[in-house]
Amino acid sequence: MKKLSMISLVLFCATLILKFSSMLRDILISRYYGLSSDSDAYFAAMNIPNIFILFLLTGIKETFLPKYFQFEDLKGKLSYTQLIIRGTFYIAFISSIIGILISLMLIPLLFSNFNTTGKNIAIWTAVYYFISLSAVGINSIYEGFLEANKKFGWSVFSQLIIILFVLFGLVFFHDKIGILSVPIFYFIGTIVSLLLKKGAFYYHYRYKDKVPLDWKVISNFYISFLPIGLTAAVGQINLSVDASYASHLDEGIISSFNYAFRLVNIPQAIFGVTVATITYPIIAKAFHDKNILAFKKGMEKALIFMFLLLAPAIVGMCYLMPELVKAIYTNFSDKDASLTSTFSIFFLGSVLAYSIQAVIAKGLYTLDKGSIILRAGILSIFLNVIFNYFFLRSFGAYGLALSSSLVGVIYCTITFSAFYKLVDRIDIKGISMQYLKIICSSLIMLSVLILTKKFYFLEFNNLYLYLILAVIIGALSYIILIAIFNFNVVMRRIKKN
Repeated sequence: MKKLSMISLVLFCATLILKFSSMLRDILISRYYGLSSDSDAYFAAMNIPNIFILFLLTGIKETFLPKYFQFEDLKGKLSYTQLIIRGTFYIAFISSIIGILISLMLIPLLFSNFNTTGKNIAIWTAVYYFISLSAVGINSIYEGFLEANKKFGWSVFSQLIIILFVLFGLVFFHDKIGILSVPIFYFIGTIVSLLLKKGAFYYHYRYKDKVPLDWKVISNFYISFLPIGLTAAVGQINLSVDASYASHLDEGIISSFNYAFRLVNIPQAIFGVTVATITYPIIAKAFHDKNILAFKKGMEKALIFMFLLLAPAIVGMCYLMPELVKAIYTNFSDKDASLTSTFSIFFLGSVLAYSIQAVIAKGLYTLDKGSIILRAGILSIFLNVIFNYFFLRSFGAYGLALSSSLVGVIYCTITFSAFYKLVDRIDIKGISMQYLKIICSSLIMLSVLILTKKFYFLEFNNLYLYLILAVIIGALSYIILIAIFNFNVVMRRIKKN
């Protein structure tokens, strides 16, 4: 337990650095390009190759772990890893070629409202990202292997390398290459990241045996992968649908929509995804060992711990959103800041829904029931298309973000209900009681934040000082409230289990 707690802490800190590095990338993009036609074209086109990137990066990792634990000896695990790496290279390379052809044909049709410069930016943004696919696919196998062996640091560090290359490209080449510096240096960073992971693999295990291609084994892997990969891409498909709708609105809407989405995605990535990532190897091993009780307890703990961390972040962001947007995107006008902060608030419902769904997805993947998530994901795409159409008429551009939140809630409800039935009930009453305590604590924390703002602005008006003060006071009050609500009882149960 002590070792697991240390791993969790290291992964949390590394993820925190990774997400704030990503935010720095978005800040630089907003600084150089703002809410312009160039940034609109980049964000709109980026969503399309990101469908394939998430399809490979997340889908392969989710498929790999349960199959990896089927092997008892290390040599079998290493041979299987090498085999899937070889097969993935060919599959990802073919996908890359197909993606480039799709970009050249489809993007001019999807974003017909863009001018000639915008269309060229959109096309080449997609092409450069698609060129990266082969490296992305192999990266995902190495990440899955390293995470299976609880070497999370290598995985996060190599992702950080990619972002650092993008930041380098933005700072030193934005005036020469323009916004295309982002996908170009993403490709370079992906290659360097791959070399680092490959080096870590051979450093820790010194495995250099050549494994002959066995397409039967590779095919079985990708038959299992297909529904999981498609599921991983659902969120990005929905973003592409949103971008297609937004491309017919005023200039800057797509950019503002993406800046808002990335801002609110931070707590989801830090808390929701991190908890799910740590949980996955634990529940996968428990299920493989036929320890169903440990499997269910692992899922219950993950759901509680995720909400314990996420709830105050969502409540705090909801209240502080106008100030956060002004502090992060400093070159925005009042109109741009208001547009982005309103988008962000409408997005917050999706943050909670997709964080819960991220944990539930790990349980369903472990049970080899990825098809359930796939069906729910396909339904969410159709719902998003329908909701976008009607919500745009009722709420304008903000309807796009509202649609994402509503679709996320429906998606989460469907997958949670399916999981609840499959595992012959988890302790929903116990989870609900802890959620109620967390909600009460978060709402009281909100009251403290409101008082903080009222008294702070009587004498001071420094925005950054206010945000720092609000975060410190909010965090301290939340910790005290959790102690008052006797949450330490839950923590003791977690440790025992």
